[in-house]
Amino acid sequence: MGCQVSTDGSQFERSDYDKLWKRMNSVSEPVPSHGKKPPKNVLAEHGGWKILRILLVSTYKDFRNERRAVLDLVENKLQPIASEKHVILQVEDFSWGSKAHLEEASSLYLIERLCREAVSSSSYFYLHFLGECSGYILDPNFTDQSFLRQHSISTGQSFSEVFLQLSGLQNEKSLFLYRNPSFHQELPFNVTHFIDGPVNRERAKYLTTMVRGEAPASKFIEYSVRTSGINNIHFKHIMFDELSGITKPIEAMVGKYLEKLPDGEAGIPSVEEFMNEYYSQLHVNQTIMSKIEYNLKSHKSILLVGDYCTGKTSILHRIQWKYRDAVIVQAKEKMSAIELRRAIEAKTNVILHDVEQKVVRYLLVDDIHLASKEAQQYLIGNEELVIVATSRKKKLEVDMNRIIIPHLEPEDILDELSFWLNGGEKEKSGVPSVKASNILKMSQQKRRRSIGTVEDGHQPDENIGWNSLKCRVIGTLGRIGSSDEKCAQLAQLSTLSVVEADMCLMESDGKGHLLIATLCYLTIVESGLNEMELRSLLILEYNLLPIAIRRNYKNLPFDYCPDEFGTTSCTQTLPLRWYFVLHRLGHLFMKIDGDSNHFVLPSACRRVVFKKYLKHPHNLEHFKKNFKEFLTNFSGKEWNRNRQIKMYL
Repeated sequence: MGCQVSTDGSQFERSDYDKLWKRMNSVSEPVPSHGKKPPKNVLAEHGGWKILRILLVSTYKDFRNERRAVLDLVENKLQPIASEKHVILQVEDFSWGSKAHLEEASSLYLIERLCREAVSSSSYFYLHFLGECSGYILDPNFTDQSFLRQHSISTGQSFSEVFLQLSGLQNEKSLFLYRNPSFHQELPFNVTHFIDGPVNRERAKYLTTMVRGEAPASKFIEYSVRTSGINNIHFKHIMFDELSGITKPIEAMVGKYLEKLPDGEAGIPSVEEFMNEYYSQLHVNQTIMSKIEYNLKSHKSILLVGDYCTGKTSILHRIQWKYRDAVIVQAKEKMSAIELRRAIEAKTNVILHDVEQKVVRYLLVDDIHLASKEAQQYLIGNEELVIVATSRKKKLEVDMNRIIIPHLEPEDILDELSFWLNGGEKEKSGVPSVKASNILKMSQQKRRRSIGTVEDGHQPDENIGWNSLKCRVIGTLGRIGSSDEKCAQLAQLSTLSVVEADMCLMESDGKGHLLIATLCYLTIVESGLNEMELRSLLILEYNLLPIAIRRNYKNLPFDYCPDEFGTTSCTQTLPLRWYFVLHRLGHLFMKIDGDSNHFVLPSACRRVVFKKYLKHPHNLEHFKKNFKEFLTNFSGKEWNRNRQIKMYL
C-alpha cells in the first residue's frame, strides 16, 4: 500500500511544512462559481453537450478500491441523470491503470494542464482521498524552475499537494475523504501495510490535519472500511467490501448540482454554427476589413491572398456575420466547375429575388486556388454575385481586385511567441520574454532559402514570414527544449516545413503513436472531433497505427499501454495519457466549442499529416476502419456526433 517517492528525508520537520502550507494557501486563487463567470460563447446558452469534470486525487496503490467505486457510481448512477441535462460527467483519475505513470517528474506539466482545463470551465468537482502515504514528491533537482515560479510550485511538494494548491483548496464543490486506518487491525501479519517510510507517513498525517482545519466540516468526510480478502498474492491488493461512506456524500453533492441544471434542449448547434462562432470572435486586420468593405459597397469582387494562418478564413466569417445575405463555400482539391456550381447553389438557393427589389448576394469562397482552372473561370464569369475569394497563391488567372494580407508585425510576433513559450498562458509581467526577443532577433538576420518542399517549390526568402501557426509551433518547441538558434532557423522555413519539423519530433516520443493517430483522425474528419470521441478512439493503442507506419518506426519503442479507463460500456484511454496528447498537441488544435472540447486541425497541419501518413491508401483505409468500429460501438451514446463522421468515410 502506498506509492513510491522520489526523496526520503531522515526526519519530519513540522516547521518546514508549516511554511509550505502557508505558501500553498497564499497562492491558491478562488475558483469562479457557476453563474458568475461570463459565458465563453453565445451558442453555449442554446444547448449542446458540456463536459463536467470530476477530479479524483489519491496516491497510487492504496486507493484502488475507492477509485473503482467512484467510477462505477458516476457511470452507472449519476451519468444517466446528467445525460438528461446534456452533461457528460468525466472522471479525471491520473492514478488509474496497472503502471504508475504518474510517478514521473514530467507528469507535473499534465497535472497543471488538467487543473487549468478544470478551472477554466464553468464548474468542476474535486475529490481528494487522504490516507497514510504522501505519494510522489517533486525532486529538488527539477530543472524547469521557470515553470515552478510561474505556477508558484515548490520543489519538495507532493503531487497531491500540487493538485490541492492548483484546484482544490478554494473550490466550493470539493470533498476531502479521509480513510480511518483502523482496518489495519484486520490484516494478516505477513501483509505489508506501507511502502512509504515513517517520515512520509508523518507528512501524510500532517496534510490531513491541515486540510481538516482548513475545509468546512461538511466537506471533510472521515470514513471506515472493512476488508474482504486479498485478490492478488504477489501484489497483496487488499479488497474492501463497504464503501458507502464515500459514495453517499459524493452522490449527494453531484446529484444536488445536477438537479439545479435545466433539461437539455432538443436542438444542438451544428459544427458549422460552432465554427462560425469561433471565427467571429477572432481578431482580424481592420485595415484589410476596411479595404474589403470599400470594394463590396462598389460591388467589386476581391481576391484575398495570404499565407497559412494569416486570417483569411476569419475575414470571410466576419463578412458573413456582418452581411447577413453572404454565404461561404469551401473549395476542395481539384474541384471541378460542376462541383463548384452545385456547392454554390446549395448555399444560395435560400436567397430569393423580391418582386420589387433584387437582393444583393455576396459569395465568399475559401481556398479558391485548390479548385481547377475551369472552376475558377466559372466563378469569375458569374456576374450576379459579388465575390470575395481567398488564396494562398498569388499567381491565379482571375480578373479580381487583389488584397495582400501581410505577415505579423514584430510586436504581434513577440506577444504570440511569449504566450506559447509560456505554455499557452500570458506572461504575468505583461512583458514579452527574453527568449522570444532573442528568437525574433536571430530570425531577422540573413535568411537562408527554405529547405522544405512546399506547394510552389522553394519559396523566395521575401515571401517567408511569421504567422500565427508558426508562432504556436516555434513557441511550443522552444518551451520543450529547442534552443533559440534552432527556433530562429525554423522561422526561416515555410509554414509547412515548420509543422513537419514539429511532427518529426513527435514521432520520437514514447507516446508518439497517440499523437500520430490523433492527427490522422482529425485530418480525415475535417469538421473535427470532440474530446469524448478522441478519448474513445485512442483505446486501441497497439492497433492505432497501420502496420506500414509501425514498420517505419520499428526502432522507436512506443510505450503501449493495455489498460482502459471506464466500464465496458464506455471505455477510454487513460486520463494521464489523454492529457499528454492535449499537452503536446494543444498548440495545433482549434477549439471551436469549449464546452464539449471540439477540436479542428488547421489546413496546414492537415496537409502535412496527409503527406506524411495518409498518402498511401492502405493507411487511410486503416483509420477509416477504426472509425467504423467506433461508430458501431458508440452509436448509442448521446454525445456521439456520428452524422458528421460518416460523411468522411
